[in-house]
Amino acid sequence: MIGDLFSAITTESPLIQPALIGHDFKDGTDPQLGRSLSVRIQEKTGLMPWDVPCDGWVGVVCPSVKAAIWMVRGLVVSNVFARREDTVLHFPVNPTTDTSGNFVVQAVSQVHGFAQARRVL
Repeated sequence: MIGDLFSAITTESPLIQPALIGHDFKDGTDPQLGRSLSVRIQEKTGLMPWDVPCDGWVGVVCPSVKAAIWMVRGLVVSNVFARREDTVLHFPVNPTTDTSGNFVVQAVSQVHGFAQARRVL
């Protein structure tokens, strides 16, 4: 019964964490997926990509520290690992658990919309 619940949760909202070098991070394809995520999130939210590469992570620049913190919290609640450095919001790239990045793009876009509605952005 509980196993079925966890299985359903994993299907609907998988835990997205960064791919790690030496485990499931692939030098050739993962940076390409990260760039794709950045472009798609910029198109949906207007948040500018952070150009400093970090394996397994992609970043966007938020308008304030408060907005970045708010969005980190929203992403974590959405089952997406997130972190921030100053105003930069970082979210994971993981082609194993989020093959095309659609889950991360949807989560960031949704949290961004909530932040706008709450006038955090």
